[in-house]
Amino acid sequence: MQLEFGLISQEELADFLENCNSRYIYVQSDKYINVCKAMDRDFDILALKNEQEILAAGIVFKYRFKKFFKKAELVFGPVVRDNNTDYFIDFMKQLVGFYRKNLRVIALEVVPLILDRYFDDVEVIGENSEANLIKKELAEIGFKHIDRDFTDAPYNTQVKYIYVKDIEAKDLKEVEKSFVAELRRRMKKAKELDVKVRFLKPDELDIMEKIFAETSDRVHYQVNLETTKYIAENYDEAYFPVAYIDVLESLKSLNENLENTDAAVSYTHLRAHETSLH
Repeated sequence: MQLEFGLISQEELADFLENCNSRYIYVQSDKYINVCKAMDRDFDILALKNEQEILAAGIVFKYRFKKFFKKAELVFGPVVRDNNTDYFIDFMKQLVGFYRKNLRVIALEVVPLILDRYFDDVEVIGENSEANLIKKELAEIGFKHIDRDFTDAPYNTQVKYIYVKDIEAKDLKEVEKSFVAELRRRMKKAKELDVKVRFLKPDELDIMEKIFAETSDRVHYQVNLETTKYIAENYDEAYFPVAYIDVLESLKSLNENLENTDAAVSYTHLRAHETSLH
């Protein structure tokens, strides 16, 4: 089988996705190309072909690094016809070769949409043996596995899993059982600090823009608002939640807690003194 690898058009990607019989996520769809164009985002649409038939395709994003160089990133891709593992490996080999020819691209990061483990809700119930074979194949190609969660510094890895949970008939306590311990700890801390959430209106996105800019400076990783702006302008229904603290209300609550704590400590000391007198 004579394979070819190279750039394809948005129309070719759309036709492939319609007939590939495989799942894919929005950031690898032909519709997301419209977002990329609106953001003036640098990307390549690449495909592995057998003559005129596309076997696998992916959108690779490129980011500027140190003014002249670039980093390439394939997120939740490639999309592979009929989930064929051989097509996936062939695509990855060709992908490495493609960017090795581009001297400005100094790094290539991939986040394949491959099931690593099996879950029953949040409980791991087994491993995917095929995923282990793919990890081995990727290592032989030259990829280094990043065993780090997206909540770990330096905060530049993609989420490891996405799933949908029906919460219609559940209360908050039942829903919280699905959260990892660290998230539950953060939620508890937020409640103690009287953190509240409200939804911004489309004309208030400057608030989110300021938050994104400050976050980018803190984590040393560019957090982009352009996708959010595009959604606000082109989608009929969108929500923009932000967390905030009412400083005066929070101070009042903290002072009340401090007074209650002082009173409790004083009472404990008094009881201890009375006991010692006896």
